[in-house]
Amino acid sequence: MPQFDFPFPRRYNTLRLLGYDYNSVWRLCAISLVTDLRRPLFADMKLSKSVLASLLSAENLKHMRLRAFSLMPNHLHLLAVFDSQKRTCRR
Repeated sequence: MPQFDFPFPRRYNTLRLLGYDYNSVWRLCAISLVTDLRRPLFADMKLSKSVLASLLSAENLKHMRLRAFSLMPNHLHLLAVFDSQKRTCRR
């Protein structure tokens, strides 16, 4: 927990978290993906299993640390940490 002097510093309507290290190599990201027209595509068990298999594949997990995810019938929520120094370019 960050230490603050009293009185508390003003935030001036910023969206940044107080005490969070934004210069860190590892950055936490919250990602939401929604299907087109919010159709329940992930209600199909075959499709949802293939999405989860691809998300949890070793190829993807070597570039990110998956903290949490939630797969709903029409959207996907991810909470992941990406290594910003391991940027690869696929051609």
